[in-house]
Amino acid sequence: MADRGRQWWLELPDGTRRKIGPAGVLIGRSPDCDLVLDDDRASRRHAIVHCTADGVALVSLRRSSARGAPEHDASLVDGTQLSFPGLTVTVRASASVHDLDPSWVLRHGGGGIFGVDERGLSVGSGPHDDLRIADCPARSALFSVAHGRLLLEAQVSLSVSGRRGELVRLPAGSAHRLSRGDVVHLGRAQISVIVGGVTHMGTTVGRGDGPAHDCAKLTSVRLQSLPRGGRLFVAFGGEPAVAYLAGRRCDLAACLLQPPGPYEAGELIPDEVVIERVWPDGTTARSAVGVLLHRLRRDLVHAGLDGAALVVRAEGGGATKFAVPPGASVVVQ
Repeated sequence: MADRGRQWWLELPDGTRRKIGPAGVLIGRSPDCDLVLDDDRASRRHAIVHCTADGVALVSLRRSSARGAPEHDASLVDGTQLSFPGLTVTVRASASVHDLDPSWVLRHGGGGIFGVDERGLSVGSGPHDDLRIADCPARSALFSVAHGRLLLEAQVSLSVSGRRGELVRLPAGSAHRLSRGDVVHLGRAQISVIVGGVTHMGTTVGRGDGPAHDCAKLTSVRLQSLPRGGRLFVAFGGEPAVAYLAGRRCDLAACLLQPPGPYEAGELIPDEVVIERVWPDGTTARSAVGVLLHRLRRDLVHAGLDGAALVVRAEGGGATKFAVPPGASVVVQ
């Protein structure tokens, strides 16, 4: 398994390196690719190398695989060579993206103190939960960190009280960005956010969690479809943030941004409509929508976007929307 927390690159034969960011590195003959192949044997969009939860992976975007490269999704490690028509590149991993890993610290009402990093922390009474608390349903809540932000995803109905006493009720399937001083009420259990910061050499240093995006200021969303995925461009007036969405995550975004009539982008799209579009065989349970929603939000957060604010679940569940305000440009290519 690839190491977490590293920065990944594609190294060309002359030593030049191209960073692999949240949008991935699109490789092909088309001039709009990130890495252009000057060879007639190459496809216009030949392959994409993108970040995953555990490192990086290669996805072939053509029917016959890149020469010397795997046909389908393949995890890559430091030193892997990828051969494309006219060009061979090497996957390289540099030192940790952060010398001090961003982390947050939680305190359970029972007295235990727990750190949360980019791997996340699931809470509940199930055998696979990271933090097991009696009298809570299995996988009741998931805490995760990306770009220094702490995100809570509610798998059951719960509430969050802020430092000033305000109370936010979260239905199952919803997400919420947490700040220092917040308290998560999960049944009879209480989990407090002690501090967000950088844990290093036994010291926890406070750190701001940055402003959330105001979706009312969103100006444009563009989804560029690729074989087996796509790229999502989200702009708030300036340069857009870009995220690569693999497979069904792209299908979900497409359904929310270009739903079948009579629905429109920015409206809540019922789960049965999403399932019919994303899983046309009709054999998928509604719970799969929640899992896919979580993965889509995580991709957006890794791209520097507020995934919880952009992809919104209806109170009580049953429907989802992409928070596109009136007047914003929406293009699905």
